[in-house]
Amino acid sequence: MKVAVLDLAPDVQISPNITVGASVKTYCRHLNQVSYLRPRVILAPRVQGRNREEVLDLALKNASTLEPLLVSLTSTSPDVLFIDDLTIYLQAGKIDLLTTLSSKVVAFIATAYKGKTLLDDKGSDLSRGEPTQIPFK
Repeated sequence: MKVAVLDLAPDVQISPNITVGASVKTYCRHLNQVSYLRPRVILAPRVQGRNREEVLDLALKNASTLEPLLVSLTSTSPDVLFIDDLTIYLQAGKIDLLTTLSSKVVAFIATAYKGKTLLDDKGSDLSRGEPTQIPFK
């Protein structure tokens, strides 16, 4: 059985005691048994963007970085796909690509941010649809 992990969680320190996100590698030590994919750079738009335009630009940069990984996964089709922090892609990514990918795997498991810490999206509306943007149930 082929298992793939797509790790999209940003790892951004917002204060000495608070880090936003954390890589799957932070919690899981046995990733040598799966296909582990993580982009070199993952941005945290709401934390790193200083205004609406920057937040949206960072979300678009994430989507363009992640799209080739999703296309690659669609063509190789693992049996099980786990995506950590799907929210990062959904902020500006193409839902069709994700729907196609999820239909090709036997099991699709994803985590997504749902909280109040990042509600200040600087007028970009990234936070507005978050509780309902995941199309899979």
